[in-house]
Amino acid sequence: MTQGHPKVEQVLEVRSIDSIWMNLEKKIEGWNECITRILEIL
Repeated sequence: MTQGHPKVEQVLEVRSIDSIWMNLEKKIEGWNECITRILEIL
């Protein structure tokens, strides 16, 4: 085993976490828009 592999795995993990956070932020933004629309209707 070379010492380079753990670093590559860490980078891949960080990238996957970043993509998950991006998706979460997009969903939260969508939820905020829906909530504001509902409040305006009420």
